[in-house]
Amino acid sequence: MLAEILPELRELVETRDAPRRVDDTHWSRSRASHLTQSCACDYWTMIRARSVLSVVATLYLVALIWLAFVPRGNMVMPSEASAAFQFALVSVLLVLVLGRRRWWVALGFAVLGASWIEAAQSVWMPPGYALMTDVIAGTIGATVGALVTVAALRISRNPTAASPATEPKNLGA
Repeated sequence: MLAEILPELRELVETRDAPRRVDDTHWSRSRASHLTQSCACDYWTMIRARSVLSVVATLYLVALIWLAFVPRGNMVMPSEASAAFQFALVSVLLVLVLGRRRWWVALGFAVLGASWIEAAQSVWMPPGYALMTDVIAGTIGATVGALVTVAALRISRNPTAASPATEPKNLGA
């Protein structure tokens, strides 16, 4: 199947730089060539970006799980604030990896992660180490992180033009 498509794509690419004729076939071939090249480039860029994000998210989650079992000393911030921040980052990374439309999956994974870490701490760490408030703070942080990321992605995809109400008026005339 690929052997059938490659000659057609090569022909489309070669005809792209040919002088423009008025007939519709040449325009559509030229346009199809341009679209094929830009889509392929965007597709591979997106795959590379998602791969990098997946690796970053995996490394972050591994570090988060490892740090969950390090005994606490004198902490700089309370455990609730730490859990909220950590799981906000988890949900941001997961929304970026999974996409804007699957924000609820990212939120679910972050909430399950917070619950699993606290459950594992209650089994393998000293008594009083696992706190229900950490789960609640992690859930709140994950929710805020997911919603902010979805909003930022929506704004970046649909930037709004300056409205006439925000443009300065010339009153000196």
